[in-house]
Amino acid sequence: MDKIDTKNLEISINSLSEEVNSLKGKVSLLEEQYIESEKSLQNLKEEQEINRKSVELLNLVSKVTTELIKEMFETIVTNALQYIYQSNDYKFELEFGKRGNLNELKFNIKKPEMQLSHDILDTNAGGNKMLLHWH
Repeated sequence: MDKIDTKNLEISINSLSEEVNSLKGKVSLLEEQYIESEKSLQNLKEEQEINRKSVELLNLVSKVTTELIKEMFETIVTNALQYIYQSNDYKFELEFGKRGNLNELKFNIKKPEMQLSHDILDTNAGGNKMLLHWH
């Protein structure tokens, strides 16, 4: 009976050995996948940082560009108003804002008879919209 038990024991050992080798292969494959996933995650984090910095740079460029355009446009229109009315009391301003999610742009003008500038596109019932007359 010892021979039979020894033979069954050898078969069991061989079977377990094969199972262990199969599990080692699976563990090795999982380790490789884990390492690749870690590399991919690191690459994604680096790309995310680059994208964040890119968006920050684009926002800065947009802000600077908007300010330059605003300044140049205001200067040109202010000079035109002052020339037309022969008075340095006129001033034109662009006012950027937001209404909810929408961007908003107002065209403001300051005239001698008004303390504060107002949006030239707003009119009262009497029609106080300023009209430019070219001579």
